[in-house]
Amino acid sequence: MFDDLVALVVDESHTVQRITSGILKDQLNFKQVIQTESPGEALRMIGAGLHVDLILSAWDLAGLSGQEFLRRVRENPATADVAFFLMTTHEDDETLLKAFKGGVNDYLIKPFSPQALIRKINRACRAAERRKTSRFNVKPGALVEMWFKDQLMFTGDLLDISQGGCLLRTAPFRKSAVTVYDHAGLSIQAPLGVIRLSGEVLRMENDRAASHRGKYMRVAFQFVDVPGAEMTKLLVFLETLKPALPEQIG
Repeated sequence: MFDDLVALVVDESHTVQRITSGILKDQLNFKQVIQTESPGEALRMIGAGLHVDLILSAWDLAGLSGQEFLRRVRENPATADVAFFLMTTHEDDETLLKAFKGGVNDYLIKPFSPQALIRKINRACRAAERRKTSRFNVKPGALVEMWFKDQLMFTGDLLDISQGGCLLRTAPFRKSAVTVYDHAGLSIQAPLGVIRLSGEVLRMENDRAASHRGKYMRVAFQFVDVPGAEMTKLLVFLETLKPALPEQIG
C-alpha cells in the first residue's frame, strides 16, 4: 500500500529517526524515508522540490518550533494536504489542541510502539494518492562510482535520474559479483559537486544499443536512507536537468 510513498522524519534524536524509519521501511514498505534533525533543512528540501506523502515531526525542535514548522508546511500549497504526524512527550490538552488546530492528522506520545505507529498511519494514509516522481535524462552521462560488499568498486555513466533512483550504464559485472537487491554506495560526479547516496539494485540488463551490445549493461538503483544534506544536493541537480521553458513571444 505504501511502496510508492515517501516519508520525511524530523527529530533531533538520531535514535528516534532510526527506529521510526525502520518501522516505515521494514513493516510498512515505504519507498523512501528521509531523515533530518533540522526543520529548516526539511523546509529547504520541500522548497527545492522534494515530494513527500507523510511527515513525522517532533514538537520540541531547535531553531524552529514544531508548531512553526507545521504552520509553514500547511501554508505551502505543495504540502498543504500532506499527512502530518506529531511525535511528542507532551500529553497536555493545550499542546495537542494547538497541534490539531495547526493541522496535524494525528499524534504519537513518545515512546510509542511500532503497532501504534502502524495503526495510525494505516488510518490516516489509507486514501493517499500514489504519485511517481519525474525522471530526467542526463546528457552527457555523469560519472558514477559504485561500492558493493567485499569492497567491489565499479564505475558507470548516469543515464537518467529521479528523486527516488537512477539508471546507469557500466561494463558487465563479473559473474555473480552483483545480484538484484544488493546494496551499494553511489557517488555521482554532478556539475555542482559530488552527491553521495546509497541504493539497492532493482534491475540489471544488457544494453541493447547497437554500438554497445555486449560491451555494456544497464543497472537500475532505488535510493535508500538518503541523508537530508545529500537529498538537497540531489534536488538541486535535478533542477538543472529540467528542460528550459520556451520564451514567450509578444
